[in-house]
Amino acid sequence: MMMPQPQPSSRATAWRLRQAVLPERLGVFARPVEDAKPWHVGPSSGDSPAPPTSASGSRCSPFSRLLAVLLTLLSFAHPALARQGGTPEPLTAEAQVESSTVSEGQTFSFKIWVRGTDAAEQPDLSGLTDFDVDFLGGGANNRTSVVIVNGKMQQDESRAYIFNWSLTPKKAGMLTIPAIKVKAEGKVLSTLPLSIRVAPPQPDNDIRLQIALDPPAPYVGEPTTLRVKLLLKRNVENVTITFRGVEPFFTVPDPDPAKQNGRQQALEILGERAPTRNGQETFEGEEYFSFVAERAIIPAKAGETEIAGTIAARIITRQGDGFFDAGERRAASVPSNSVKLTVRDLPTKGRPQGFNNLVGQFTVSASADPISINVGDPVTLKITVNGSGPMDRVPRPDLKRILGDRFRVPDDAPEPERRPGQVIFTQTIRPTSADANTIPPIELPHFDTKSGTFSVARSSPIPLRIAGTKVITATDAVAASPSAVESPELRERVGGLEANIESPTLALTDQRFDLARAVRSPAVLAVAATPAAVYAGTALMVFVKRRNGANPARTRRRLALSNATRALEAADGANATEGVARALTGYVADRFNIPQAGLTPRDCEDRLKSVNEAAASEVRALLDRCDAARFAGLSAGEASDLRSRALAALQSLEGTKGGTR
Repeated sequence: MMMPQPQPSSRATAWRLRQAVLPERLGVFARPVEDAKPWHVGPSSGDSPAPPTSASGSRCSPFSRLLAVLLTLLSFAHPALARQGGTPEPLTAEAQVESSTVSEGQTFSFKIWVRGTDAAEQPDLSGLTDFDVDFLGGGANNRTSVVIVNGKMQQDESRAYIFNWSLTPKKAGMLTIPAIKVKAEGKVLSTLPLSIRVAPPQPDNDIRLQIALDPPAPYVGEPTTLRVKLLLKRNVENVTITFRGVEPFFTVPDPDPAKQNGRQQALEILGERAPTRNGQETFEGEEYFSFVAERAIIPAKAGETEIAGTIAARIITRQGDGFFDAGERRAASVPSNSVKLTVRDLPTKGRPQGFNNLVGQFTVSASADPISINVGDPVTLKITVNGSGPMDRVPRPDLKRILGDRFRVPDDAPEPERRPGQVIFTQTIRPTSADANTIPPIELPHFDTKSGTFSVARSSPIPLRIAGTKVITATDAVAASPSAVESPELRERVGGLEANIESPTLALTDQRFDLARAVRSPAVLAVAATPAAVYAGTALMVFVKRRNGANPARTRRRLALSNATRALEAADGANATEGVARALTGYVADRFNIPQAGLTPRDCEDRLKSVNEAAASEVRALLDRCDAARFAGLSAGEASDLRSRALAALQSLEGTKGGTR
């Protein structure tokens, strides 16, 4: 516990009670104060003070803690001794950046503090055109502090809501984050602009980046492969690759979902997780580990352009040796080579009818089922398009135009089935006459980049066998004479009902109600006991739900270690590093009731310092090692050691004096 020094002129003894001192059941809930970071703070439009930093002072003795708790209990027992102090906090908005000086391509944190409220609308950052913006989430940041002086308690509360983003500058120079408007409590607040100095990238012998394009002179709409090669001498972490010249000449297809959740090592290229091919090679007379990944981009307009990349990363110059040694790192921002290319426009002559700017090589096939039908029967028509072009741009065939009036085609159609290099369209059609005995070829006009000419891909016609059908008119129905229907002869049964009874003893049975026998029935007993059992079970469920729902933060804190331990047990094989990282960040998120998304190794260390500084440093070292292992890899022994160290660090955090088990 960090304690402020008492005023020299006062004989009163003062204790500032933090959440780490008072148990939660006393009703004093205060989040730990954020540790000071090298934030560059832009003044807000109000007079709000800067974010509080950790106080410094001597550590309390156990007797002082006990005395503080007793005085607090006394003040709660005697409301006359307590008073609510302070004035309402003004409603303000303030922008902060992690650093006012960064390198091109280097990602940094950007926050907006909205003080005086614990709820605000997410602001619009579309005006930050010089940065790539990634929203990391937001949440309330409320604090409560209690000060007891001469038996009187003063409780101060502060409310705030924090939005978090990561920003990556697209170019070097002096960039500006403009004033950003935030809506809260029915008011519109505004931050002040911030200036960011972005240094240009510099060559570095430990890390190289090379890019290439294939083909080097594509047509508009022709898929082009952007090949990225990363060369490393040392382990790296926090890798970010950005590109100049991609926009507005190229459009970037949506990420392939099949690549986003794989366990294979990958680089993030233009928003897609691209798997890498790993190896070793010699570059300019020096040995490097190589990592090659590819991403498809599509030229959007004709002309000349130049593409270049920048990689920003933290290079691990020395690996940590133990629990208290996190190693050494340095930041680097390195440029790639530049690639010049000319995007060719499509010819204007010879464009076929129905051309929809589709570029590539394609084939079309079609099938129908069934092919022996009557007029009006449904036929499932399946159209398969195979090709090397952008399959997401293949248009749905206009079947109403192709089939004409001989087939009825519904207005709605199911979504096509898209696979790599293939798209399948399925549609139900119905012949309207016996003359619809052939499904004509399905055509797909496109520009063939291999031959440099326009082409039309066609399927083969499909013959149908349609049975003859007689159309029944109203005249036919009126002229038809009804056929005589013979009714079966009704015969009287002689002897009445008794003639059907073979034995009088089987005709009637004793069905009088017996109350004693009914009460002893298992079915009756089960029905009688069911309401009581249902009521008891429901009451238990409601009690547990209310108990857990009343304090979700406490529930997360209680389950933090067990959740992290299960995640560590599941972290094996190829996903060992990812599993360990998820276990550690999940533990920090559960312990402090914050979102897990966006937690960096530094954030985790800063949060855990107030619990156990040595263990916090170990957690950061482990997260940095997990990040570095994305490119260097881990042996089975190293993965096992990583899990063991992570479990030891978590147990150390849980065993800290004052921590909740």
